[in-house]
Amino acid sequence: MKNTSTSTAYIQRMSKAELHQESRRWLSTLEFWKQDFAFMIHLAEDHFFYFLSQDKEHTLQPLLVKINELKQRTLDTETDRIEGHEAELAVIMKSFYFKDETAYRQQHAILAEEMMELENTYRMLKTEFFRFAKEVLKAEKFQSLKEGTA
Repeated sequence: MKNTSTSTAYIQRMSKAELHQESRRWLSTLEFWKQDFAFMIHLAEDHFFYFLSQDKEHTLQPLLVKINELKQRTLDTETDRIEGHEAELAVIMKSFYFKDETAYRQQHAILAEEMMELENTYRMLKTEFFRFAKEVLKAEKFQSLKEGTA
């Protein structure tokens, strides 16, 4: 993970076009994560609960709550913040008189740090979800083999 002073120094050297590209990349990433989480929730609710024993159901539900909360609240909020950040850049680029971009670049550094933290959270939840999915599918396969021999 980058340290803040290094990323801030790097951001200070970036062109406005590069800042814009990075913001657009973040928005694309957030949209992908939202769709990915929606798929995971759909998969769990429509397929996994059918195969779950009562003792495993209590472990999936909190995971789905975390995923759904991140998907609905955090990712939507971050999307709104980045879109506002992009609007601010548009104003800066259109203004002939606007010279000081320090606050904008500081906000960009904060958003970059938040995106790194969100990526870590996303990866952790996805890993946890797929670990759980693997267990469920293994148990379901074992159950169908068991029923096939009976």
